[in-house]
This record gives sequence, structure tokens and C-alpha cells, in this order.
Amino acid sequence: MDVVILIRISAAAVLLSAALGKSAKFNLFVTTLATLGIPHWLLGISGVSMIFLEFVTALALLTGYLLLAGIAMMFFAAVVAASAIVAIRRSLHVPCACFGFSSHPLGARNIAIAMMFFLVSLPLMASNDSAPLHHLVRGEPLWGYVALSAATLLVVRWVLTAHVVARLAKERHASEFHVDAPTLRMPQEG
Repeated sequence: MDVVILIRISAAAVLLSAALGKSAKFNLFVTTLATLGIPHWLLGISGVSMIFLEFVTALALLTGYLLLAGIAMMFFAAVVAASAIVAIRRSLHVPCACFGFSSHPLGARNIAIAMMFFLVSLPLMASNDSAPLHHLVRGEPLWGYVALSAATLLVVRWVLTAHVVARLAKERHASEFHVDAPTLRMPQEG
């Protein structure tokens, strides 16, 4: 299996998920942009442009325009990282539909995802496999690439959210064993 093909399928899935997430939560996305300081008159066009660019980049990945896709992915990584840095520095707790349907607040998690996206874009830009995916996987089952890409995305997602799951499990465990003792009132004489 070719790593570049896996990257192309995985990155296209992430970008399509991001575009659909922003489309489904457009008001949330535009509110995030406003909170980050985008001028009011640019909010609508900025939101629509980002969604459009995510769809176009996913299409570029699937059809073989890898240099264009790599540059766009670097742009997305820079935008997400810069937005997260602004949110951290200003102590803003703004939800974002970045890279999917998540509405976690912008923060260090988004910077880590942006760095991974940046690193993933490098082999795409250096690749000579600029053919559409259906030409590259002839003789090999496409479902194998799709399944491995899905598994990779799930593992990455789990790694990025493992600390939250661990914290929630710890809180739940602590609450299960915390029992308030009933207050016994003794009758008063008198």
C-alpha cells in the first residue's frame, strides 16, 4: 500500500468532514470568526470561502492535484494554529467546527491537529503520483485503503481525545465512591 494514497484518502475525509461540520454549524462557525476579531462585514464571505476551499481541497486530493492540495492544507494548518493561538492568548473559550463536527474550544488540541495537517501536506507536495485515485489503485482493493485510512483517523482522534476520556473516567469513578453520609439528628430533650 502506498502511504501517499492513504494520506490522500484520510485528508480528503477530514476536509469533507470539516466542510460539512462548518456547513451544519454555520452560525457557530461565524460566531467563532467574530469572536476572533474578523470584521463583521467579512464574516459571511470568510465562512463561505473556508467551506468552499475545504471542499475544493478534498476534491483536489481525490483527483490528483497534489501540489494545490498541499498548499491549501498548509494554509488551513496556519489558519487553525493562528486562531488557536489568538484564542489561548486572549483567554477566549470559543467553540469551533475545525476539522469536523467537534465544538471543542479552540486551544492546544487544534494546534496539534494543525501541525499534523502541515506535516501530512509535505509528502503530498513531493509526490509524483498526481493521478486520480481510481487510476492509482487498479488491481488493489480500494476498500483496503479506505479501511486503513478510517482506522488511522480513528487512532489519531483517540490519541487527541484520550486525555479527556481519562479525566471523565476519573471524575466518574470519584463520584461513584463519594457517598454523602446521612445526617442523623438526635432528638433534643427539653
